[in-house]
Amino acid sequence: INQAGQNLMDMSESEIISVGYSKIIEISDHAVLRRNQMIFQKYNLLDDQTKICECLQLLFIHGKYRWLNTFKTVLDDQNFFNMGYPLEMLGKPGVILNELLGDVLIDKNGWVKYEVLSHREKEILQLVAKGFTSTEISEKLFLSEHTIKTHRKNIGYKLGIKNNSEWVRFAMAFEMI
Repeated sequence: INQAGQNLMDMSESEIISVGYSKIIEISDHAVLRRNQMIFQKYNLLDDQTKICECLQLLFIHGKYRWLNTFKTVLDDQNFFNMGYPLEMLGKPGVILNELLGDVLIDKNGWVKYEVLSHREKEILQLVAKGFTSTEISEKLFLSEHTIKTHRKNIGYKLGIKNNSEWVRFAMAFEMI
């Protein structure tokens, strides 16, 4: 266990070792964890201790999701070496990668929410994300401004989105703009 992992989890090396994999299961995004388990199983089939497996983990730590870059290598049947670090440690490239991965997370977790939107709501979401006001949208779609405001309120509720920058980010993740 490296120092970055200990600092990130606010646990000592011995605490991390004692809770082991159960802690990772508890704090991991389960879809990302399943993908990583498949990667690690394929890696184990190589039966080559000179190879290193690298994957990204998404962990819920300190009240938010954080991406970590993780390296693993098998030492023997009982032991493996695992090292990880938060992407922020990479500086600007890590920030950019975090933003891109955040969009992937919006896409992955937002798909169910996106599918709940009606065709009209998707159309209004796209126009709001492009910067149109409720008045402009009402004129463009031949609907009352009150109807547009009601749609906007419903979209915000369904997606859990509160401000225009989140609308834009969501729309970009779904290639609406």
